[in-house]
Amino acid sequence: CLVGVERKPDVFANFGDRYFLTMETIIPVEATLDLEGVPVRVKNINFDGLGRTKGDFVAEAVKEIFLAKNFGDLLQKVGNAQDKLSRLETFREVSAVVDVHNISEIEDYKIGDDYDVTFIVKEFSRLAASAKTQMGAQADAQVKTGIRMPNVFGRGEKLEVEYSYSSGSEKNSEISFLKPFPQYLDSSFKTSVFQTRSPNVHAKYMNKAIGSIMSFSCSTFLQLLTLHHKVEWEATWREIVPENTLTPYSIRLECGHAIKSALRHTVTLDSRDRQVFPSKGTYINFLQELAGIGGDAKYHKLDFDLQYNYPLPLNMVFQTSFRVGKLTPFGTSEKSCGIADRFFMGGPYSLRGFCMRGLKIGQDGLSLGGLEHWSAAAHLYTPLPSVNRKFPIIDSCRLHFFVNAGNLADKFLAGNIFKDIRIAYGAGLAVGMGDFARLELNYCLPIRQLVGDKPVKGFQVGVGIHFL
Repeated sequence: CLVGVERKPDVFANFGDRYFLTMETIIPVEATLDLEGVPVRVKNINFDGLGRTKGDFVAEAVKEIFLAKNFGDLLQKVGNAQDKLSRLETFREVSAVVDVHNISEIEDYKIGDDYDVTFIVKEFSRLAASAKTQMGAQADAQVKTGIRMPNVFGRGEKLEVEYSYSSGSEKNSEISFLKPFPQYLDSSFKTSVFQTRSPNVHAKYMNKAIGSIMSFSCSTFLQLLTLHHKVEWEATWREIVPENTLTPYSIRLECGHAIKSALRHTVTLDSRDRQVFPSKGTYINFLQELAGIGGDAKYHKLDFDLQYNYPLPLNMVFQTSFRVGKLTPFGTSEKSCGIADRFFMGGPYSLRGFCMRGLKIGQDGLSLGGLEHWSAAAHLYTPLPSVNRKFPIIDSCRLHFFVNAGNLADKFLAGNIFKDIRIAYGAGLAVGMGDFARLELNYCLPIRQLVGDKPVKGFQVGVGIHFL
């Protein structure tokens, strides 16, 4: 139920040689109007601004508008159609206008039941270049450049070429092609060819890879929740190279060529109101991977990630998170489950209060990873105390209090799941960096660690998006 409306003398705004009911002409009156009690019948759906986009492609996104039975339902379906059109990544702008079907029928400010809906769109240009900065896999600054050709054949196809380089000498290049199928659960198919060169400064080796990935994505609906599915097949040639002559012998044993052929399935549920500093909602990500459909790598991997946010008074947020994973090799070769596939723990992203890859350290002072892991954390985020709010960055800052715990092993027995637990707590400052990352500066106090671990007692800095 919205506020009632009455018409001004210039109720219809001129748009070329046509006239449309506009939001500027609606003014509140004392009476209220039940929009669900106003019957409507949609006669036509028009598009203004289509160029190379095919009509049958956009028709799938708007066809439900014809099912509207009342004005409230019509407005809701028009809004849903606008969202669908925007998600096609074909239009720079999308707006909608609801118009009386036959303007000559209007007499004494009375409007009939028949309406037309017009979508006014602006397409992306045929060729676009981009350059942006982001966080790399090693939490270093990364510059990504690319050339994109959207809507190549008029039905939302996208061809993209990307190249990225990080301050840590990580290099990535990729050519990808995406074909959307919005009529089938917002699904899409993507194929890509890539080449990566990624140094791992914490384990003193270089990971080189050339491969291809084919993926199919779709969404399913469970009552008010949306589940996003992605099925991928990856075929990759990998080479682990020692960083220099000082690379430990345990790492050198992991070096050499290997071929990986794997099938992955990822299910994601995200009901958070935003990614950076969410105030409410739940995030769930479940991944399972089967490697061994050809190639050297042969294992089955499960990984689960959960985050829950609960709003508190005074704009405070209580957050809990939990991660668990298990990797099961089923090959006899040492390359069945190499260092590039195992789990690692430690650092501001997986277990605060410990160095990057600072758990399960071997004789050479480096971690070779583990086959099973779990970690949990509790956080309290609060706004800064009353300070001068002239600077917008103040609103992007939060005080952060946390306690986290976890464990990493090759196999958890009944007695060592909690026996070898590592625990740390602390407090600090978290700063949001737009909608894509945040910076954390925490003072950490480890209170439980094992011999050989690398704890951090003092300040620890992390910049990224996926934190425990």
